[in-house]
Amino acid sequence: MLNRPLRPLASTLLLLSALMVMPAIAQTGKPATDTPSAPERSHRNTSSPGGGQNNNPEGSDMEKSAPAALGRADRSFITKVAGNGLYELEASRLAATRASDPKVKKLAAQTVAENTQARKELEELASKHNYPLPSRMPEDKQPLVTKLSQIKGKDFDRFYVHQVAVKDRKDDLKLAERALRATKTGDVKAWIDKHLPLMKARLQAAEDIEKG
Repeated sequence: MLNRPLRPLASTLLLLSALMVMPAIAQTGKPATDTPSAPERSHRNTSSPGGGQNNNPEGSDMEKSAPAALGRADRSFITKVAGNGLYELEASRLAATRASDPKVKKLAAQTVAENTQARKELEELASKHNYPLPSRMPEDKQPLVTKLSQIKGKDFDRFYVHQVAVKDRKDDLKLAERALRATKTGDVKAWIDKHLPLMKARLQAAEDIEKG
């Protein structure tokens, strides 16, 4: 008879024990996804500042050694001298084959050779600075080439020597001399220093023909 009252008490104790054990089980069974994840590795930005393409072949770490951008005066000079060079090449090719005076033919052939080399070196310079050269002569020069193609004999010789070899050459010399004083770019200065004496020599030869 004494054991009967103890049964409810034992049941209550068992229930309390079970309730105490359940939180511990729940804590140990916590999903692993609550564990903070490791921070992602940052990816290094290899592009140049501003999102533009880095022109230095050594990569973005070498941006300081990339070619300096051309200034406005350099760009203006390169564009003009390149366009004028195309005009002189076209006119001189005509003169090298159509001139009646052997001296004019020789002057024209020399002009073609020197202008071709000057153009090649100018293209290399411009490419290094990612600056495009004009592919056509200036529009105001086209009528002169057209006129030259329509005349012959002594008239052809006189027009080529006076207009192309003397008058336009003087303009080119003034352009180059101004650019030489203004430029702060080493390879632009070097190009002018190399070709300025050749331009002066061609001008002197043309003036001698015109006077002769």
